[in-house]
Amino acid sequence: MLQLQVLNGQDAGKCLSFQQSVVHIGTEIGNDFRVSDAQMSGYHGQIICSREGHYSYSDLQSEHGTRVRAQELDVYLHNTQFPQSVALAGDVEFEIGSTIIACQYRDELEEAIDIRRVSSLSLLTLPRSGDVDMMRFLLETSLELTAKTTHQAIMSYLSKVILQRMGLASHIAVWKLDACSNAFSCIYERSRCNYVQTPLLPDELLRDATQHREAILYRIAGTSLINVIVAPLMTSTRDLGVLIVDSSHVSGLGNAELETLARLSEVAAYAIERTFYNADISALFDGFIRSIISVMDARDPASSGHSQRVSKYALMTAQAIHASASPAFKNVQFTSNLLEELRFAALLHDIGKVVLRREILLKSSKLTPPDLKHLLDRISLFAAWFQTQSPQTLGNRYISQQRFAMYREVVTRLNQIYVHAAPADSDIIREMQAVCLDPCPSIKLLTPQEAEALEIKHGTLTPQERREIERHALISWQYLSQISWPQQWANVPLFVLQHHEKLNGTGYPHGIHGDQIKLQSRILAICDIFDALTGGDRPYKTRHSFADAAAILLKDAAAGGLDPDIVDLFIGQVIPQLSSPDIVSSGSSAVVSEFANA
Repeated sequence: MLQLQVLNGQDAGKCLSFQQSVVHIGTEIGNDFRVSDAQMSGYHGQIICSREGHYSYSDLQSEHGTRVRAQELDVYLHNTQFPQSVALAGDVEFEIGSTIIACQYRDELEEAIDIRRVSSLSLLTLPRSGDVDMMRFLLETSLELTAKTTHQAIMSYLSKVILQRMGLASHIAVWKLDACSNAFSCIYERSRCNYVQTPLLPDELLRDATQHREAILYRIAGTSLINVIVAPLMTSTRDLGVLIVDSSHVSGLGNAELETLARLSEVAAYAIERTFYNADISALFDGFIRSIISVMDARDPASSGHSQRVSKYALMTAQAIHASASPAFKNVQFTSNLLEELRFAALLHDIGKVVLRREILLKSSKLTPPDLKHLLDRISLFAAWFQTQSPQTLGNRYISQQRFAMYREVVTRLNQIYVHAAPADSDIIREMQAVCLDPCPSIKLLTPQEAEALEIKHGTLTPQERREIERHALISWQYLSQISWPQQWANVPLFVLQHHEKLNGTGYPHGIHGDQIKLQSRILAICDIFDALTGGDRPYKTRHSFADAAAILLKDAAAGGLDPDIVDLFIGQVIPQLSSPDIVSSGSSAVVSEFANA
């Protein structure tokens, strides 16, 4: 059996075994062993294996030639030099350009000698020796591995532990079976020094470990005697590959290392599987969130995309805080889990609005169009009734048609979102409230609710409607608290609950203040306000420029509502990344250009 492995370069780790008698090497697709190297020809060379177990290498008139090295062999083959081919014995290396290919030929697989096996062990199984130190080591390592959140982090820590625990271990690697080629390839490796040749194990040896779920110690005969442990990375549901640890020392690895690695590989396999579960959970939550957001956007098309933009701004802010040298953020670090937690909170911060009345969410005037029509129709009916009455009969209760026309004008004008009632307008509203139909004093021209709406000074909502809107933070918390969040995202409901709280205690729903408000909620508050101001025209407001929005954030921070440090960072580092023409950078902070000379 012939086995080739690329030791360095672009294809480092590629390893294939061949049963055929002729194997071609080159860059073209038609080669048995294809390698990417600018100095390698399309069909660079070939290896021929005889039935008698002899094999040789031939250079196929390549452009740059091949250097062949073995224990007692060092020859350069080129189309202009002789010989063009060379007989081989033992393990060989081919140097082609910047690529080194290791070559092994074995008559039989059984050249691996002194095979020792340890069956797959339960995580609950104690070391047979009862070694307290071993028990403590396995427990500590297991806890550390299960705390890692990525495959790379798991393997990096595992490699560090193995190299420390097994002092004579030279090299660690993880090989995985490729479903397409049905061959193993290296997906991770780490050496004690800069370069250690990876032992070239036939695929059959690697399959042996996975098929029998055993950690196996091999002593492989080659140019030197090498100890290799192959441990399966397997769980009850997943085959993740094999963990290979080797030593160039004759007695570098023994039974103790074999048993240790059998246990570590199983812990590592379950830790890696956990990352798959976390990814699945994340994908599930992402799908759930996308569905919820689509429902929210359908109910309120004017604010479509708001949650996604708030999420984007929040992550940008958190990353800026993470990288900041400001004393205000000295001890603040946003790990990948914390960023993901913040992302979920940002995407779901308005979920409670799905139960609010649509007419309130989309209210673009102080009176809704139906309510305004009802009021104007009532004014017309009152005018018609008074027209049938004699001024002499009603006396000072009589109202002229000109007065009713003025009522209609005042109502229509005050109903606009940015029109505030002047003292004279307020007098007319009180006058309208006193108008009734004789002899039915209960039938009023203007109801108290209508009068309250017409005198709204900010926005379009009455105090009662505003209180209903403000309930969305509490409703969002109630909904999100019913979800069994993974531990790393457990604070999502709390961040959402607090995202409308103010540092000075004037926020809602609970009016908490200062350090009672989580950092993530403070970030969400700023990003939410910014997008509400700049996210596009809505029925109840027009879009603000980035400059206007920045000025409003600064004003709110100065009043004690928003976190001034986060606002300064948001204006200085986040807003400039949004490519607004009205923001210019000046020193360490951003200056709003249209306010720069104010």
